[in-house]
Amino acid sequence: MAVVTVIGGANMDIQGFSFAPIRPEDSNPGRVATSPGGVGRNVAESLVRLGLSVRLLAAFGGDSFSASMRDELDRLGVDTSPSIVRSDLRGSCYLSLFGPEGRLFGAVSDMGIVEEIGPDWIDRNAEAIGSSDACVIDANLSRETIEHAVKAFPGVPFVLDTVSAAKAARAKECLGLFRAVKPNAAEARVLTGIEIRDEDDAAAAAARLHGQGVAWVFISLGSRGLCFSDGAFTGMASMPESRTASVNGSGDAACAAIARGIALGHDVAGTARFAAACAALTLGVPQAVNPVLSEASAEALSSRCEIRKL
Repeated sequence: MAVVTVIGGANMDIQGFSFAPIRPEDSNPGRVATSPGGVGRNVAESLVRLGLSVRLLAAFGGDSFSASMRDELDRLGVDTSPSIVRSDLRGSCYLSLFGPEGRLFGAVSDMGIVEEIGPDWIDRNAEAIGSSDACVIDANLSRETIEHAVKAFPGVPFVLDTVSAAKAARAKECLGLFRAVKPNAAEARVLTGIEIRDEDDAAAAAARLHGQGVAWVFISLGSRGLCFSDGAFTGMASMPESRTASVNGSGDAACAAIARGIALGHDVAGTARFAAACAALTLGVPQAVNPVLSEASAEALSSRCEIRKL
């Protein structure tokens, strides 16, 4: 079985869903839900649901949220033994607010504990990382830690989840050491300087990232689909319109699918098709990871994915 190591954030998601268009500076009737989240944790859960063996290197605190996340990951079969546990610190928490159409209105991220993951902890887990068929890094990590990890293990295919436009720049100086990157349009602009308004812009950004040494590029254009390229073939993978419950976690599901494709030796178009299906499955539920996500459910939905050459 292919083994993927994930290095990144794990936090409890507290999500507010407004019943009506959100009124700023006012109380908005709706519902509030809590569920495990964090980019690294979401990717790890998605990968194990897709049938891979998964190790997670994250940072957990001594609070009840952290304990419940670790218990859930253990139940799912994710190996959390490489992770840091600091009983004297508070775990990460992500507070977000969504409108009735499922789009993010705003969020607050409290992830200071992620700074505990430094180069020394990467070195301490060298055997686990070095023996991986693929390794996902999320940009919640510090610039120093990201660069140290990709330079220390030149034989491991690394996948970058850029997390946000604000954090994507942390990996900018070592992009060429990643096998694949998965930004959205705003994050790709940070990495390339190209304003992405359409598919042609996305293809140009992909070409620029190839010029920086990235082998596979996947740029999310939201409802328009996923632009993908391996340098020889550039295309769009798009799914039929479907109901969106929440955009939270859809990009993480796509990143998991990309890491899976690399670990299993799949081609870029097949990987993009599978990634688009995993993202679509996640968009349909309020949780950060769809509880019915599986290799079978993603394969079934991927048959409806359209692939167009750009």
